[in-house]
Amino acid sequence: MFDQLAALDKKTGKLVGVGGIIFRDLEAGGENEITYSLLQEHWGKGLGTELANHFRDYLKNVFGLDSVISIIHVENEASINVAKKNSMVVETEFEFMEMPVAVYRATL
Repeated sequence: MFDQLAALDKKTGKLVGVGGIIFRDLEAGGENEITYSLLQEHWGKGLGTELANHFRDYLKNVFGLDSVISIIHVENEASINVAKKNSMVVETEFEFMEMPVAVYRATL
């Protein structure tokens, strides 16, 4: 149903990264995950937060979903900060794709 899209700079139209929504089939059931990955030269500019907020609001306003997750490596402080700014709280930790991750959830 969803996937990742190119994220472009509003002024220049140049690629800054990707973002989107991915359906994850987890042990606890199906979940929609907000995802984003920025080119390194665009880190620290608030773009991750902007992408996460956009897709959170899209899921709420267009699809009427009541929650969304982000799966984040436990040492990725930048993405953890984005999740917190997106009103997400850590729900659980486990190994995903052979990495230690935390699941952050936002109630919409």
